[in-house]
Amino acid sequence: MARLRCRYGALLTVLCLASLPAGSLTHVPSPLAFTSPSCPRLWSLSPRSTGRAAICMAERPANDSPLSWLEPAFARRGRRDLMNVEAKLQAAMFPFSSELPVETVETDKAAKVLPDEANMLTQRVRRTVGMIQRRQKVFQKYAQDISGKTGLGAIAALAYISNVILRREPVWGDLLMIVMRRKPAQVEQSLLEATRKVLAAPIDKEEWAWFRDNLLSTFVWFAPSSSVQGTFVYETLLQIAEEELGRLALIADALQFQELQGIESVVLLPGGEAECRQDHRRVGNAAAIKPQLLQTPDNREFYDLNVYLNQLRCIANLVDPPFQRTLRQVFEPLGSNVTFQSGPLKNVVRSRAKAQSDYGECQWPTSAHLIDLIRCSVTFQTAAELAEGLSLLQAAAGGQGTADDMNGGSFEIARVKNGFAAGKGGYRDVKVNVVFLSAQGFALIGEVALCLTPLVEYKERTHELYEILREKAFFREVTASLGERGSMQFSQGPAGSFDEFE
Repeated sequence: MARLRCRYGALLTVLCLASLPAGSLTHVPSPLAFTSPSCPRLWSLSPRSTGRAAICMAERPANDSPLSWLEPAFARRGRRDLMNVEAKLQAAMFPFSSELPVETVETDKAAKVLPDEANMLTQRVRRTVGMIQRRQKVFQKYAQDISGKTGLGAIAALAYISNVILRREPVWGDLLMIVMRRKPAQVEQSLLEATRKVLAAPIDKEEWAWFRDNLLSTFVWFAPSSSVQGTFVYETLLQIAEEELGRLALIADALQFQELQGIESVVLLPGGEAECRQDHRRVGNAAAIKPQLLQTPDNREFYDLNVYLNQLRCIANLVDPPFQRTLRQVFEPLGSNVTFQSGPLKNVVRSRAKAQSDYGECQWPTSAHLIDLIRCSVTFQTAAELAEGLSLLQAAAGGQGTADDMNGGSFEIARVKNGFAAGKGGYRDVKVNVVFLSAQGFALIGEVALCLTPLVEYKERTHELYEILREKAFFREVTASLGERGSMQFSQGPAGSFDEFE
Protein backbone atom coordinates (compact mmCIF):
# COMPACT_ATOMS: atom_id res chain seq x y z
CA MET A 1 0.00 0.00 0.00
CA ALA A 2 1.27 3.43 -0.86
CA ARG A 3 2.87 5.22 2.04
CA LEU A 4 0.62 7.90 3.51
CA ARG A 5 2.20 11.11 4.69
CA CYS A 6 0.46 13.12 7.36
CA ARG A 7 2.63 15.74 9.01
CA TYR A 8 0.06 16.64 11.61
CA GLY A 9 -1.70 13.53 12.94
CA ALA A 10 1.26 11.18 12.52
CA LEU A 11 3.84 13.49 14.03
CA LEU A 12 1.75 14.33 17.06
CA THR A 13 0.87 10.66 17.63
CA VAL A 14 4.50 9.60 17.45
CA LEU A 15 5.61 12.35 19.82
CA CYS A 16 3.02 11.27 22.36
CA LEU A 17 4.09 7.62 22.19
CA ALA A 18 7.78 7.85 21.38
CA SER A 19 8.95 6.55 24.73
CA LEU A 20 6.97 3.29 24.69
CA PRO A 21 9.07 0.11 24.48
CA ALA A 22 9.40 -1.35 21.00
CA GLY A 23 7.00 -4.26 21.58
CA SER A 24 4.30 -2.46 23.54
CA LEU A 25 2.02 -1.42 20.67
CA THR A 26 -0.39 -4.19 19.73
CA HIS A 27 -3.44 -2.56 18.22
CA VAL A 28 -2.38 0.06 15.66
CA PRO A 29 -3.82 -0.97 12.25
CA SER A 30 -1.11 -2.37 10.00
CA PRO A 31 -1.98 -0.33 6.85
CA LEU A 32 -0.87 2.88 8.58
CA ALA A 33 2.72 3.81 7.86
CA PHE A 34 3.98 7.28 8.63
CA THR A 35 7.03 9.40 8.13
CA SER A 36 7.77 13.05 8.76
CA PRO A 37 9.15 14.59 5.54
CA SER A 38 10.40 17.78 7.17
CA CYS A 39 11.86 16.10 10.26
CA PRO A 40 13.76 12.99 9.05
CA ARG A 41 15.14 12.28 12.53
CA LEU A 42 11.68 11.83 14.03
CA TRP A 43 10.33 8.44 15.01
CA SER A 44 8.17 6.67 12.44
CA LEU A 45 5.50 3.96 12.69
CA SER A 46 6.37 0.99 10.48
CA PRO A 47 4.00 -2.00 10.00
CA ARG A 48 5.39 -5.46 10.52
CA SER A 49 4.53 -8.45 8.40
CA THR A 50 2.48 -9.82 11.32
CA GLY A 51 0.03 -6.94 11.05
CA ARG A 52 1.32 -5.27 14.22
CA ALA A 53 3.29 -2.04 14.56
CA ALA A 54 6.49 -1.10 16.33
CA ILE A 55 8.26 2.13 17.16
CA CYS A 56 11.34 2.52 14.96
CA MET A 57 14.08 5.01 15.71
CA ALA A 58 15.29 6.70 12.50
CA GLU A 59 19.02 7.46 12.66
CA ARG A 60 18.97 7.29 16.48
CA PRO A 61 20.02 4.35 18.70
CA ALA A 62 17.26 2.89 20.87
CA ASN A 63 19.16 3.71 24.06
CA ASP A 64 19.66 7.36 23.02
CA SER A 65 16.04 8.52 23.23
CA PRO A 66 15.78 12.08 24.62
CA LEU A 67 12.46 11.01 26.17
CA SER A 68 13.78 7.97 28.09
CA TRP A 69 13.05 9.67 31.41
CA LEU A 70 9.33 9.54 30.57
CA GLU A 71 9.14 5.73 30.24
CA PRO A 72 7.82 5.04 33.77
CA ALA A 73 4.99 7.56 33.30
CA PHE A 74 4.12 6.16 29.89
CA ALA A 75 4.09 2.63 31.22
CA ARG A 76 1.26 3.67 33.55
CA ARG A 77 -0.69 6.00 31.28
CA GLY A 78 0.48 5.16 27.78
CA ARG A 79 -2.29 2.66 26.99
CA ARG A 80 -5.10 5.11 27.74
CA ASP A 81 -3.50 7.95 25.76
CA LEU A 82 -2.81 5.61 22.87
CA MET A 83 -6.46 4.64 22.54
CA ASN A 84 -7.54 8.29 22.59
CA VAL A 85 -4.99 9.32 19.99
CA GLU A 86 -5.75 6.34 17.76
CA ALA A 87 -9.42 7.35 17.57
CA LYS A 88 -8.43 10.88 16.51
CA LEU A 89 -5.82 9.59 14.11
CA GLN A 90 -8.29 8.23 11.58
CA ALA A 91 -10.15 11.56 11.49
CA ALA A 92 -6.90 13.51 11.24
CA MET A 93 -5.43 11.47 8.40
CA PHE A 94 -7.24 12.83 5.37
CA PRO A 95 -8.33 16.41 6.17
CA PHE A 96 -4.70 17.34 6.87
CA SER A 97 -2.84 14.99 4.54
CA SER A 98 -1.37 17.99 2.74
CA GLU A 99 0.09 20.77 4.85
CA LEU A 100 -1.22 24.30 4.78
CA PRO A 101 0.66 26.72 2.51
CA VAL A 102 3.34 28.70 4.32
CA GLU A 103 5.72 30.08 1.72
CA THR A 104 3.19 31.27 -0.89
CA VAL A 105 -0.09 33.00 -0.16
CA GLU A 106 -2.06 34.74 -2.86
CA THR A 107 -2.72 38.44 -2.30
CA ASP A 108 -6.41 38.15 -3.15
CA LYS A 109 -6.93 35.47 -0.48
CA ALA A 110 -5.24 37.65 2.11
CA ALA A 111 -7.50 40.53 1.13
CA LYS A 112 -10.57 38.37 1.77
CA VAL A 113 -9.39 37.51 5.27
CA LEU A 114 -8.47 41.02 6.30
CA PRO A 115 -10.83 44.01 6.49
CA ASP A 116 -10.51 47.04 4.23
CA GLU A 117 -8.68 49.17 6.80
CA ALA A 118 -5.80 46.68 6.68
CA ASN A 119 -4.92 48.07 3.26
CA MET A 120 -2.87 50.64 5.16
CA LEU A 121 -0.48 47.85 6.11
CA THR A 122 2.35 46.92 3.83
CA GLN A 123 1.94 44.00 1.49
CA ARG A 124 4.38 41.87 3.47
CA VAL A 125 2.62 42.55 6.77
CA ARG A 126 -0.81 41.75 5.31
CA ARG A 127 0.47 38.47 3.94
CA THR A 128 2.02 37.46 7.27
CA VAL A 129 -1.07 38.39 9.28
CA GLY A 130 -3.24 36.43 6.85
CA MET A 131 -1.08 33.32 7.21
CA ILE A 132 -1.10 33.50 11.01
CA GLN A 133 -4.87 33.94 11.15
CA ARG A 134 -5.49 30.99 8.86
CA ARG A 135 -3.23 28.71 10.91
CA GLN A 136 -4.55 29.69 14.34
CA LYS A 137 -7.23 27.00 14.46
CA VAL A 138 -4.79 24.37 13.27
CA PHE A 139 -2.33 25.29 16.02
CA GLN A 140 -5.11 25.21 18.61
CA LYS A 141 -6.58 21.89 17.42
CA TYR A 142 -3.30 20.04 17.49
CA ALA A 143 -2.21 21.67 20.73
CA GLN A 144 -5.24 19.93 22.26
CA ASP A 145 -4.60 16.65 20.44
CA ILE A 146 -0.97 16.52 21.52
CA SER A 147 -1.93 16.85 25.19
CA GLY A 148 -4.36 13.97 25.56
CA LYS A 149 -5.96 13.46 28.94
CA THR A 150 -2.77 13.39 30.97
CA GLY A 151 -0.63 15.99 29.22
CA LEU A 152 2.21 13.52 28.67
CA GLY A 153 2.14 14.19 24.93
CA ALA A 154 2.81 17.89 25.48
CA ILE A 155 5.70 17.12 27.84
CA ALA A 156 7.14 14.69 25.31
CA ALA A 157 6.83 17.23 22.51
CA LEU A 158 8.44 19.91 24.69
CA ALA A 159 11.36 17.58 25.44
CA TYR A 160 11.75 16.90 21.72
CA ILE A 161 11.64 20.61 20.76
CA SER A 162 14.13 21.53 23.50
CA ASN A 163 16.46 18.77 22.38
CA VAL A 164 16.27 19.78 18.71
CA ILE A 165 17.08 23.41 19.58
CA LEU A 166 19.94 22.33 21.86
CA ARG A 167 21.45 20.15 19.11
CA ARG A 168 20.93 22.84 16.44
CA GLU A 169 18.91 20.44 14.30
CA PRO A 170 16.16 21.39 11.78
CA VAL A 171 13.07 22.76 13.51
CA TRP A 172 9.55 22.35 12.16
CA GLY A 173 7.99 25.78 12.72
CA ASP A 174 4.42 24.49 12.97
CA LEU A 175 5.34 22.02 15.71
CA LEU A 176 7.13 24.82 17.57
CA MET A 177 3.91 26.86 17.55
CA ILE A 178 1.76 23.87 18.54
CA VAL A 179 3.95 23.05 21.54
CA MET A 180 4.11 26.72 22.54
CA ARG A 181 0.32 26.69 22.77
CA ARG A 182 0.66 24.37 25.75
CA LYS A 183 4.11 25.19 27.10
CA PRO A 184 4.72 28.88 26.31
CA ALA A 185 7.13 29.66 29.14
CA GLN A 186 9.34 26.63 28.55
CA VAL A 187 9.47 27.06 24.76
CA GLU A 188 10.25 30.76 25.14
CA GLN A 189 13.06 29.95 27.57
CA SER A 190 14.66 27.44 25.17
CA LEU A 191 14.21 29.86 22.28
CA LEU A 192 15.83 32.83 24.03
CA GLU A 193 18.69 30.77 25.48
CA ALA A 194 19.56 29.67 21.94
CA THR A 195 19.20 33.26 20.73
CA ARG A 196 21.68 34.60 23.29
CA LYS A 197 24.24 31.91 22.49
CA VAL A 198 23.96 32.33 18.71
CA LEU A 199 24.16 36.15 18.79
CA ALA A 200 27.05 36.34 21.26
CA ALA A 201 30.19 37.75 19.60
CA PRO A 202 31.89 36.43 17.62
CA ILE A 203 28.87 35.00 15.76
CA ASP A 204 29.47 31.58 14.27
CA LYS A 205 28.32 31.57 10.63
CA GLU A 206 26.94 28.02 10.72
CA GLU A 207 25.00 28.63 13.94
CA TRP A 208 23.62 31.87 12.51
CA ALA A 209 22.47 30.09 9.35
CA TRP A 210 20.66 27.49 11.49
CA PHE A 211 19.07 30.21 13.66
CA ARG A 212 17.95 32.28 10.66
CA ASP A 213 16.47 29.35 8.74
CA ASN A 214 14.87 27.44 11.63
CA LEU A 215 13.89 29.95 14.33
CA LEU A 216 13.96 33.50 12.99
CA SER A 217 11.61 32.54 10.14
CA THR A 218 8.85 31.15 12.38
CA PHE A 219 5.70 32.77 13.79
CA VAL A 220 6.81 32.20 17.38
CA TRP A 221 8.20 35.75 17.71
CA PHE A 222 4.71 37.22 17.39
CA ALA A 223 3.51 35.36 20.49
CA PRO A 224 2.94 37.18 23.81
CA SER A 225 5.91 36.88 26.15
CA SER A 226 5.50 34.69 29.23
CA SER A 227 8.42 36.27 31.06
CA VAL A 228 7.54 39.96 30.58
CA GLN A 229 3.83 40.71 30.74
CA GLY A 230 2.43 43.02 28.08
CA THR A 231 5.25 42.37 25.60
CA PHE A 232 5.91 40.00 22.71
CA VAL A 233 8.71 37.48 22.31
CA TYR A 234 10.21 39.49 19.43
CA GLU A 235 10.88 42.41 21.80
CA THR A 236 13.30 40.28 23.81
CA LEU A 237 14.93 39.20 20.54
CA LEU A 238 15.47 42.85 19.58
CA GLN A 239 16.76 43.65 23.07
CA ILE A 240 19.35 40.87 22.85
CA ALA A 241 20.50 42.10 19.44
CA GLU A 242 20.72 45.71 20.67
CA GLU A 243 22.73 44.72 23.73
CA GLU A 244 25.24 42.76 21.65
CA LEU A 245 25.45 45.62 19.14
CA GLY A 246 26.04 48.11 21.95
CA ARG A 247 28.98 46.10 23.27
CA LEU A 248 30.60 46.00 19.84
CA ALA A 249 29.83 49.68 19.21
CA LEU A 250 31.95 50.72 22.19
CA ILE A 251 34.97 49.34 20.36
CA ALA A 252 34.10 51.14 17.13
CA ASP A 253 33.32 54.43 18.89
CA ALA A 254 36.82 54.51 20.27
CA LEU A 255 38.15 54.78 16.71
CA GLN A 256 38.21 58.46 15.74
CA PHE A 257 39.26 59.83 12.33
CA GLN A 258 39.36 63.59 12.74
CA GLU A 259 40.90 64.19 9.29
CA LEU A 260 37.67 62.89 7.71
CA GLN A 261 35.21 64.89 9.79
CA GLY A 262 35.59 67.96 7.57
CA ILE A 263 34.30 66.25 4.39
CA GLU A 264 31.16 68.12 3.36
CA SER A 265 27.88 66.24 2.98
CA VAL A 266 26.16 67.71 -0.06
CA VAL A 267 23.46 66.95 -2.64
CA LEU A 268 24.41 68.13 -6.12
CA LEU A 269 21.24 67.14 -7.97
CA PRO A 270 18.80 70.08 -8.36
CA GLY A 271 16.00 69.88 -5.83
CA GLY A 272 18.06 68.69 -2.85
CA GLU A 273 17.73 65.53 -0.79
CA ALA A 274 14.04 64.96 -1.54
CA GLU A 275 14.75 64.91 -5.28
CA CYS A 276 17.65 62.47 -5.12
CA ARG A 277 15.58 59.78 -6.85
CA GLN A 278 15.69 57.48 -9.84
CA ASP A 279 12.92 59.46 -11.55
CA HIS A 280 14.83 62.75 -11.36
CA ARG A 281 14.85 64.50 -14.73
CA ARG A 282 18.64 64.09 -15.00
CA VAL A 283 18.26 60.34 -14.56
CA GLY A 284 15.13 59.87 -16.63
CA ASN A 285 13.51 56.78 -15.08
CA ALA A 286 10.03 58.23 -14.65
CA ALA A 287 7.01 55.98 -14.06
CA ALA A 288 5.23 55.14 -17.34
CA ILE A 289 1.78 55.59 -15.75
CA LYS A 290 0.78 58.65 -13.75
CA PRO A 291 -0.62 57.91 -10.28
CA GLN A 292 -3.95 59.59 -11.09
CA LEU A 293 -4.61 57.02 -13.81
CA LEU A 294 -4.08 54.15 -11.40
CA GLN A 295 -7.09 55.42 -9.40
CA THR A 296 -6.86 53.32 -6.20
CA PRO A 297 -4.15 53.01 -3.51
CA ASP A 298 -3.92 49.27 -4.17
CA ASN A 299 -3.27 49.84 -7.87
CA ARG A 300 -0.63 52.47 -7.11
CA GLU A 301 1.10 50.20 -4.59
CA PHE A 302 1.05 47.24 -6.99
CA TYR A 303 2.47 49.30 -9.84
CA ASP A 304 5.12 50.84 -7.58
CA LEU A 305 6.39 47.63 -5.94
CA ASN A 306 5.99 45.25 -8.87
CA VAL A 307 6.00 47.01 -12.23
CA TYR A 308 8.13 50.11 -11.61
CA LEU A 309 10.54 48.40 -9.21
CA ASN A 310 11.18 45.62 -11.72
CA GLN A 311 11.70 48.21 -14.43
CA LEU A 312 14.49 49.71 -12.31
CA ARG A 313 15.94 46.28 -11.61
CA CYS A 314 15.97 45.50 -15.33
CA ILE A 315 17.93 48.70 -16.00
CA ALA A 316 20.22 47.84 -13.08
CA ASN A 317 21.05 44.50 -14.71
CA LEU A 318 22.01 46.30 -17.92
CA VAL A 319 23.97 49.10 -16.25
CA ASP A 320 25.79 47.18 -13.52
CA PRO A 321 28.65 45.63 -15.59
CA PRO A 322 29.84 48.95 -17.11
CA PHE A 323 29.25 50.69 -13.75
CA GLN A 324 31.56 48.26 -11.94
CA ARG A 325 34.17 48.39 -14.70
CA THR A 326 34.24 52.19 -14.85
CA LEU A 327 34.43 52.70 -11.09
CA ARG A 328 37.14 50.08 -10.70
CA GLN A 329 39.30 52.00 -13.22
CA VAL A 330 38.91 55.20 -11.19
CA PHE A 331 40.74 53.70 -8.19
CA GLU A 332 43.40 51.71 -10.09
CA PRO A 333 46.06 54.46 -9.65
CA LEU A 334 46.03 53.77 -5.89
CA GLY A 335 47.38 50.28 -6.52
CA SER A 336 47.20 47.45 -4.03
CA ASN A 337 46.64 49.75 -1.05
CA VAL A 338 42.90 49.70 -1.68
CA THR A 339 40.39 46.89 -2.17
CA PHE A 340 37.62 47.37 -4.75
CA GLN A 341 34.61 45.11 -4.30
CA SER A 342 31.61 44.89 -6.62
CA GLY A 343 28.35 44.74 -4.67
CA PRO A 344 25.55 42.35 -5.65
CA LEU A 345 22.38 43.78 -7.12
CA LYS A 346 19.89 44.44 -4.33
CA ASN A 347 17.38 41.59 -4.51
CA VAL A 348 13.69 42.21 -5.09
CA VAL A 349 12.58 41.15 -1.59
CA ARG A 350 15.01 43.49 0.16
CA SER A 351 14.26 46.27 -2.34
CA ARG A 352 10.52 46.01 -1.79
CA ALA A 353 10.91 45.88 2.00
CA LYS A 354 13.16 48.96 2.01
CA ALA A 355 10.80 50.92 -0.23
CA GLN A 356 7.92 50.13 2.11
CA SER A 357 9.61 50.61 5.47
CA ASP A 358 12.01 53.49 4.73
CA TYR A 359 10.12 55.45 2.08
CA GLY A 360 6.48 54.48 2.61
CA GLU A 361 5.55 58.07 3.49
CA CYS A 362 7.60 59.67 0.71
CA GLN A 363 6.58 60.79 -2.74
CA TRP A 364 5.23 58.09 -5.08
CA PRO A 365 6.67 55.91 -6.51
CA THR A 366 8.49 54.90 -3.35
CA SER A 367 10.81 52.58 -5.30
CA ALA A 368 12.39 55.64 -6.94
CA HIS A 369 14.12 56.35 -3.61
CA LEU A 370 16.22 53.20 -3.99
CA ILE A 371 19.48 54.72 -5.15
CA ASP A 372 21.71 51.78 -4.28
CA LEU A 373 20.40 49.07 -6.62
CA ILE A 374 23.87 49.04 -8.16
CA ARG A 375 26.73 49.50 -5.73
CA CYS A 376 30.38 48.95 -5.00
CA SER A 377 32.74 49.55 -2.10
CA VAL A 378 36.36 50.66 -1.89
CA THR A 379 38.23 49.85 1.32
CA PHE A 380 41.27 51.87 2.44
CA GLN A 381 43.84 51.13 5.12
CA THR A 382 44.10 54.72 6.41
CA ALA A 383 42.01 57.88 6.57
CA ALA A 384 44.51 59.71 4.35
CA GLU A 385 44.08 57.09 1.62
CA LEU A 386 40.30 57.42 1.85
CA ALA A 387 40.52 61.19 1.40
CA GLU A 388 42.75 60.68 -1.65
CA GLY A 389 40.28 58.17 -3.08
CA LEU A 390 37.42 60.66 -2.71
CA SER A 391 39.45 63.28 -4.58
CA LEU A 392 40.08 60.82 -7.42
CA LEU A 393 36.38 60.02 -7.66
CA GLN A 394 35.38 63.69 -7.77
CA ALA A 395 38.02 64.41 -10.42
CA ALA A 396 36.80 61.55 -12.63
CA ALA A 397 33.17 62.72 -12.50
CA GLY A 398 31.91 64.24 -15.74
CA GLY A 399 34.48 62.44 -17.89
CA GLN A 400 33.28 60.87 -21.13
CA GLY A 401 34.11 57.34 -22.28
CA THR A 402 35.62 56.81 -25.71
CA ALA A 403 33.26 56.48 -28.65
CA ASP A 404 34.24 52.86 -29.32
CA ASP A 405 34.01 51.80 -25.68
CA MET A 406 30.59 50.16 -25.62
CA ASN A 407 31.36 48.52 -22.29
CA GLY A 408 32.02 51.73 -20.38
CA GLY A 409 30.17 54.85 -19.41
CA SER A 410 30.36 58.16 -17.58
CA PHE A 411 29.06 59.46 -14.28
CA GLU A 412 28.30 62.60 -12.29
CA ILE A 413 28.27 63.08 -8.52
CA ALA A 414 24.70 63.21 -7.20
CA ARG A 415 25.32 63.20 -3.44
CA VAL A 416 28.10 62.91 -0.87
CA LYS A 417 27.12 61.69 2.60
CA ASN A 418 29.86 61.79 5.25
CA GLY A 419 29.40 59.26 8.03
CA PHE A 420 32.52 60.54 9.84
CA ALA A 421 30.92 63.84 10.82
CA ALA A 422 31.57 64.91 14.41
CA GLY A 423 29.53 63.07 17.02
CA LYS A 424 28.84 59.96 14.94
CA GLY A 425 29.88 56.54 16.16
CA GLY A 426 29.52 52.88 15.26
CA TYR A 427 30.09 51.92 11.66
CA ARG A 428 30.94 54.89 9.44
CA ASP A 429 31.89 55.44 5.83
CA VAL A 430 31.59 58.04 3.07
CA LYS A 431 28.79 57.22 0.66
CA VAL A 432 28.92 58.81 -2.77
CA ASN A 433 25.90 58.45 -5.05
CA VAL A 434 26.59 58.88 -8.75
CA VAL A 435 24.33 59.20 -11.78
CA PHE A 436 25.83 56.60 -14.12
CA LEU A 437 25.15 56.73 -17.88
CA SER A 438 26.06 53.63 -19.86
CA ALA A 439 27.29 53.75 -23.47
CA GLN A 440 23.93 52.24 -24.51
CA GLY A 441 22.08 55.22 -23.02
CA PHE A 442 20.70 53.69 -19.81
CA ALA A 443 21.02 55.81 -16.66
CA LEU A 444 20.73 54.89 -13.00
CA ILE A 445 21.84 56.29 -9.65
CA GLY A 446 24.33 53.98 -7.97
CA GLU A 447 26.31 54.01 -4.74
CA VAL A 448 30.05 54.02 -4.05
CA ALA A 449 30.98 53.36 -0.42
CA LEU A 450 34.42 54.55 0.71
CA CYS A 451 35.35 52.47 3.76
CA LEU A 452 38.14 51.96 6.30
CA THR A 453 39.47 48.49 7.12
CA PRO A 454 38.98 48.66 10.95
CA LEU A 455 35.34 49.64 10.54
CA VAL A 456 34.69 47.05 7.83
CA GLU A 457 35.84 44.38 10.28
CA TYR A 458 33.43 45.81 12.86
CA LYS A 459 30.59 45.78 10.31
CA GLU A 460 31.19 42.14 9.45
CA ARG A 461 30.83 41.26 13.12
CA THR A 462 27.51 43.14 13.40
CA HIS A 463 25.89 42.22 10.07
CA GLU A 464 23.64 39.53 11.56
CA LEU A 465 22.54 41.83 14.41
CA TYR A 466 21.51 44.54 11.96
CA GLU A 467 19.64 41.93 9.94
CA ILE A 468 17.46 41.32 12.98
CA LEU A 469 17.06 44.98 13.96
CA ARG A 470 15.94 45.90 10.44
CA GLU A 471 12.81 43.85 11.10
CA LYS A 472 11.69 45.97 14.07
CA ALA A 473 9.04 47.89 12.12
CA PHE A 474 7.78 44.67 10.52
CA PHE A 475 7.42 42.91 13.89
CA ARG A 476 5.53 45.87 15.34
CA GLU A 477 3.11 46.19 12.43
CA VAL A 478 2.28 42.48 12.47
CA THR A 479 1.65 42.33 16.23
CA ALA A 480 -0.36 45.58 16.11
CA SER A 481 -2.57 44.13 13.39
CA LEU A 482 -2.96 40.82 15.21
CA GLY A 483 -3.93 42.75 18.35
CA GLU A 484 -6.74 44.46 16.47
CA ARG A 485 -8.04 41.14 15.15
CA GLY A 486 -7.49 38.97 18.21
CA SER A 487 -3.92 38.10 19.07
CA MET A 488 -2.56 34.60 19.55
CA GLN A 489 -3.62 33.11 22.86
CA PHE A 490 -1.44 30.68 24.83
CA SER A 491 -1.90 28.58 27.93
CA GLN A 492 -0.17 29.95 31.02
CA GLY A 493 -0.30 26.82 33.21
CA PRO A 494 2.56 25.91 35.56
CA ALA A 495 5.53 24.00 34.22
CA GLY A 496 4.92 20.26 34.13
CA SER A 497 1.31 20.55 35.34
CA PHE A 498 -1.06 17.87 34.08
CA ASP A 499 -4.15 19.76 35.25
CA GLU A 500 -3.91 22.37 32.50
CA PHE A 501 -4.55 19.68 29.87
CA GLU A 502 -7.72 18.15 31.35
